[in-house]
Amino acid sequence: MRSDIYIISVEYIDYEKDFLPEGNAMFLAMHKRKSFIHENEIRCIYYDPFVTPTEKGKLGFNAEIDLKELIQKVYISPYSPSFIEHVLSDILRKYRLSIATIRSDLYTISK
Repeated sequence: MRSDIYIISVEYIDYEKDFLPEGNAMFLAMHKRKSFIHENEIRCIYYDPFVTPTEKGKLGFNAEIDLKELIQKVYISPYSPSFIEHVLSDILRKYRLSIATIRSDLYTISK
């Protein structure tokens, strides 16, 4: 077996009702609480069967990615204080990332 990167859609479950098999870290990475279903999240998971988290120096690795290709928009919580938008804009500007920032209206009632 070789190491691979898996691209998966997160499955949203009710942890009180749904069965989640034990002993498989991939299952943990592939599932999330149902209340987050609006995120419609995709995850990239690197798996190397020959490396365990306890191996010295093998706790992670660097992967070169292009954030401009990876991130289309950043949504800000509707409950976050207004200064968060300014801090986020400063960070994006510092790293020369032209990524749209949007204050989420997730909890706004439409009339």
